[in-house]
Amino acid sequence: MIRRASFETDVWSGHVALPGGRAHPEETSAAQVAERETREEVGLEIGEYQRKGFLPDINIRLAGRDRGMTLSPVVYFISEDLPPLHSSEEVEEAFWAPLSHLWDAANATSLTLSDKPDVMVYPAIRVGSHIVWGVTLRVLMLFSDIIGHPLPHFEEIPGLRV
Repeated sequence: MIRRASFETDVWSGHVALPGGRAHPEETSAAQVAERETREEVGLEIGEYQRKGFLPDINIRLAGRDRGMTLSPVVYFISEDLPPLHSSEEVEEAFWAPLSHLWDAANATSLTLSDKPDVMVYPAIRVGSHIVWGVTLRVLMLFSDIIGHPLPHFEEIPGLRV
């Protein structure tokens, strides 16, 4: 995982995310983008022999509004021995997080944000001192569903009262 560097023009500044980014014109697949972005952002070389598959595309929303962008997640298996990660100028911090952490109900939380006049409550997972939420959590939830082990503590949004 990464914590994005802060830039005034980036609405996702400081968010916890998975490596990724926009496709270059010469890139013809989500895998090419994922592999380049992972190399650029955290210094990790991944390729076809580590690729396990693709998750369904996700339409990107910000504060509940469509952004006209699509995320095409790609899943890779690195190894049992995790290599070190290195942060680029786009990344404030890069770190490994165990998948088992996702299924621990003690890490479930929520994030309340105000987008005047609306107040929105988002499901989230604590990972150390970080909060994983939004599109990154959506990717992880898709992954958990596909492997047949859904994140059960997200059937309801924690802290939301109707």
